[in-house]
Amino acid sequence: EKNMDRENIPHHSLIIKEFSIIINLTIGFIAYQNGEKYEGNFEQGKKNGKGIYTWTDGSYYEGFYKNDLKHGQGRYKSTDNSYWEGEWLHGKK
Repeated sequence: EKNMDRENIPHHSLIIKEFSIIINLTIGFIAYQNGEKYEGNFEQGKKNGKGIYTWTDGSYYEGFYKNDLKHGQGRYKSTDNSYWEGEWLHGKK
């Protein structure tokens, strides 16, 4: 399994593509300079709520975030089609 901490890339390496604000919920898309991307919910500039994070090799995590960490129900799928699905707690499965 790949290093799942790479998604905590400093904000100065982000290219922000699009954001929409609906009440207190922000929905957006971020493309990182290294080709990785995130699409989903944000709160106070951090990944919060449901989202999809995709690495450049095509593997992805789809599920819930809290304070920029995977937290709650989610699924990680690798490029060889293996996956892990279940509860995440503060970024760990």
